Amino acid sequence: MSGDLKHPSKAIPKGTLYGLLLTFFAYTVVILAMAASISRTSFYHNVNVIQDVNVSGVLILLGECATSLFSSLMGVIGSAKLLQALARDHLLPGLSVFGQGTKGSDEPTYAIIVTYVVAQLTMLSDINQIASFVTMTYLMTFLVTNLACFLLKVSSAPNFRPSFHYFNWWTAAIGTIVSGATMFFVDGVYASACVGVLVVIFLIIHYTTPPKSWGDVSQSLIYHQVRKYLLRLRQEHVKFWRPQILLLVNDPRRQFKLIQFCNSLKKGALFVLG
Repeated sequence: MSGDLKHPSKAIPKGTLYGLLLTFFAYTVVILAMAASISRTSFYHNVNVIQDVNVSGVLILLGECATSLFSSLMGVIGSAKLLQALARDHLLPGLSVFGQGTKGSDEPTYAIIVTYVVAQLTMLSDINQIASFVTMTYLMTFLVTNLACFLLKVSSAPNFRPSFHYFNWWTAAIGTIVSGATMFFVDGVYASACVGVLVVIFLIIHYTTPPKSWGDVSQSLIYHQVRKYLLRLRQEHVKFWRPQILLLVNDPRRQFKLIQFCNSLKKGALFVLG
């Protein structure tokens, strides 16, 4: 869990890249080994073909059990901690009860119970459909993360300083486009549903959540665009002239009439009050 790491900013990128490298290597070896030893017909008609052709079928069975238990446990605990964080940040209304944790290790007890119940309810439906939905949510996460990095980079946000030296705005843009295209390539219906759910969540947060002190990327984009157009601003023709006023005052409350008078003169132009 990222919240349990001592140095998450260093550990998460390294762990992610090393994990991707190890997984890619292991998957490639398994794919080549199966392609060299198993026929296409066996793949179609025997779901246990890997266990049958392996040196030890028990080893494959133990690996499947360990992977299933680990994935289930991490899914429940990870989702519960995420629900706890959302409740403590007051992002969505009605989730405050899930922000509670145990006294010792701050484990999200209520969130774990709700996550477990939801997981059990999903077992009543088609697992293949659940797998498609989970794939969409992961791709949506990648899409939003890449989009946020792209917007932070193009808006020249001073607090965005990625430690990954090979990062560039076009890699984030490509990641955003590829993630979105992959969603609709895998399943257009589920992709559309996930986009709709994301829009609804954004609208709920926008209209029901009080403003946070974190700041959002829209302000950085607005500042970037305003600065760019201000630098391009110049008076080229007399018919477009507008007065640009700089007013210096000692006490705005006592000189309110003067401020109001200059505001009336500016006619939609720049009015800087110092």
